[in-house]
Amino acid sequence: MPGYHLPMTTSLVELRPARHDDTASLAAVHAEAWRLAYRGMLDGLDLERFVARRSRGWWHDAIDKGVEIEVLEVAGEVAGYASYGPCRMRGTGCAGELYELYLKPEYQGLGFGRRLFASVRTCLERRGLKGLAVRVLTDNEPACGFYAALGGVLTGRSWHQTGASGWSFRSIAGMKRTADPGDRFAFACNDEKPGFQRSITLAPCFAARSLQ
Repeated sequence: MPGYHLPMTTSLVELRPARHDDTASLAAVHAEAWRLAYRGMLDGLDLERFVARRSRGWWHDAIDKGVEIEVLEVAGEVAGYASYGPCRMRGTGCAGELYELYLKPEYQGLGFGRRLFASVRTCLERRGLKGLAVRVLTDNEPACGFYAALGGVLTGRSWHQTGASGWSFRSIAGMKRTADPGDRFAFACNDEKPGFQRSITLAPCFAARSLQ
C-alpha cells in the first residue's frame, strides 16, 4: 500500500563504508534528497545543475580519494549516506564534522537518520575526532529540527561565500556545552545575507580531500 512501511528489524539494516558498486545508488539518493529538500529554495535550473554534477563518476572519484562515506542499507537497498571528516568550522570546539547526511524520501522520518548520525559520530570518535559539527540551510526546517532534536544549540555566526553564481550563506555554529569535549555537538545554519540572493550550501567540501 502507498505510504505503508513494513517494520524494519536490525538484521535488515546495515551501516557500512561506501563501495564502488554503490555509486549509482549514492547518486540517486543525493538527487532525490536534494530535489525534496531544496526545491523552492534554489532556482530550479541551478538545482538540476548541482544534482547532475553528482554523477556516478563523481562518487567513484570521491571513494578513490578516500572520502569518508557511510552508507545506510535497508533490506539490501542503499537508503541514505553521510560524509564526514575533520571539522572545517572555527570556534565550535569540535574536532569532527558531518559534511552531509541524506536519505531517500521514503526512508525519512523513520529513525534511520538518527542511526546514521550515531554511526558517523562513533566513526569520528574512533579516529580521535571528539565532538561533531554540522551545518545546514536555515530555510531547511526539517533538517534544522532534526539536528536541534539531537542536541544542537546555536551559539555564533560567520559568513562565507561559495558557488560560481555568487551565493552566500551565514553559518550559525553552536554546541552542546558539556564538560566532555566528546559530547559537544555543533549545529550550524546557513542563511541569506542582506543584498545577496537566497543562500544555500552548494556542495560538501570533504575537508582536505575536496572534489571540485
